[in-house]
Amino acid sequence: GLMIVRADTTTADTDLLGGIGFDSTDGNVPSTITEASCFIAAYAAEAHGTGDKGGDLAFGCTLINDDDDTASHEYMRILDSGFIGIGTSSPDYELDVAGNIGLDEYIYHNGDADTFIRFAPDLVNLVAGGYSAIKYEKSTGKIIINNTNENVDFHVMAEDNTELLTTDAANNRV
Repeated sequence: GLMIVRADTTTADTDLLGGIGFDSTDGNVPSTITEASCFIAAYAAEAHGTGDKGGDLAFGCTLINDDDDTASHEYMRILDSGFIGIGTSSPDYELDVAGNIGLDEYIYHNGDADTFIRFAPDLVNLVAGGYSAIKYEKSTGKIIINNTNENVDFHVMAEDNTELLTTDAANNRV
């Protein structure tokens, strides 16, 4: 296989280890991989030595109408911890998105198929254990709690844990 190795005597945290730049010969040829139209770059995640080889991987591109000889924009980074950052180079979670995300319909809880958040046109539904806890549907103009008509009570609690409002679903009482 292909290996890119940094050839010097010391490698410090955040040093560029190497990478691949993708560009054309139209205009100036980039002087570094991070000036290419798109790049994949590896950075040291710690000072390297015989027992320390941590690394991060970064992905970037330039925008339409960016000038040549300017740094490309980093859009995604995979840290040595396995955390992935989109729009951030220092993710705090396994997947950290700094910006908006789009999805078609469901966000599921792993290993628990009947616990999810469903998004549909003008509808949001929070379901836990197969029971619709909170649902909003624009066409009805209602926010519905306990949409599955199960014996699920609703409690509004004060800061000191006092019940301000309680519903008793089994007995149809507030």
